[in-house]
Formats: sequence, structure tokens, C-alpha cells
Amino acid sequence: MTIQGEVTYRVANPKKLAALMDFTLAANGVTYASDDPDKLSARIINLLHVLARAELEKLPLRQAVRAADSIVSAVKARLAADPEIAALGLEILGLSILAIRPPHSPAPPDARPVSGAAR
Repeated sequence: MTIQGEVTYRVANPKKLAALMDFTLAANGVTYASDDPDKLSARIINLLHVLARAELEKLPLRQAVRAADSIVSAVKARLAADPEIAALGLEILGLSILAIRPPHSPAPPDARPVSGAAR
């Protein structure tokens, strides 16, 4: 199953995030000193994959392809209550599923990969 979607989040508690990840700027003042800022989006996307897969596995294939709204509701609730999200001091603002396709189905020409938007 292929899911395409977007997640929007904000740092609600910067102190929690700073205790776990390094957002220090490099000496040039333009880039980060570590790759932690890139890892943050990857952690959220990986967690979303796990939660979405768990929801999809509960449904027959035909129903799963048509169940975007119910999957969004379930995943968003589980994401908001997830201890990792809380430990990072994040707040999930939005989650949307743009497309659900059965395995091995061709993607439409305008399809983009799953991405995480951060503020």
C-alpha cells in the first residue's frame, strides 16, 4: 500500500526539543552544526508510517483505499498521544492523506513523495 500525505507540526516546547536534539548553528551562521534538524522530520515521518500501516492493516484492501478520512482521524489521535512526540516537545497541527494506492499501482504523473512540513 502506498500513502501520500502531509503532516504539519510546531515546536510547542523548545526546551524539551533542545534537550534531545542539537539545533545549534554552525560557525558560518547559515547551516546547522549537526544533522539533527533533518533527523527531526525523518523521525516524524517514520512514526507516521508505522501508525498508518497499523491502521491500514485493520482494513480490507478495497476499504483501505477509500478510508483516508478515518485513517487520518485515527493516526492523528495516536500521533498526538505518542510519547515520542511529547518527549520532543512537538504539537501536531495537521495531517492529511492525499492518496492511498494499492501495491504496485502506478502513481499519477503529478504525484510527489510523502513530505513533512515544519515551522
